[in-house]
Amino acid sequence: MQMQIAALLQFLVNLVYYFFLIVCLLIFICIVYILVGGPVEYPMKIVSDYFLIDSKKSLLSLLIPILIFQSSYTYLTYIIKGLVEDMAAGNLFNRYQVAGFKHAGQILIFLTIAESIFDYIFKLIFKSVIQIKFDTTSGSWTSVLLGLFFIFLSQIFKKAKDLKEENELTV
Repeated sequence: MQMQIAALLQFLVNLVYYFFLIVCLLIFICIVYILVGGPVEYPMKIVSDYFLIDSKKSLLSLLIPILIFQSSYTYLTYIIKGLVEDMAAGNLFNRYQVAGFKHAGQILIFLTIAESIFDYIFKLIFKSVIQIKFDTTSGSWTSVLLGLFFIFLSQIFKKAKDLKEENELTV
């Protein structure tokens, strides 16, 4: 049963990781296509919460940050993929896991804060709206809590790693 859960988790994390890679590649291809002067019809009929996409600049100013965030989430998924594979192989409480959980938590918290700032700036620039939301039902609170949990988990794994090393020396 435990191995089935590990295999399922590995499958799902791999699926998400490769899906994110494909999305990054497609966004990158779109950006290159626009930069080399590929024909694009404006205004575009894309639903955007921020502004009307009516020029090359406005389209690029939307796609480039999306690519940056998507690439960051792909990297985060890559870290989690490595952690899951390492633990599924039976390697527990090592330096890689301590660093991986800490790094994943920090990235998740940073991305959550960066997305909120990005949202604020885009609304200010393109809609001339100053809007600060304090939404307790927002997924951003969950992301920050999950990031803090990963950092906490890294501290637990560090203590376990130290105890494991100490135990191996006494034998």
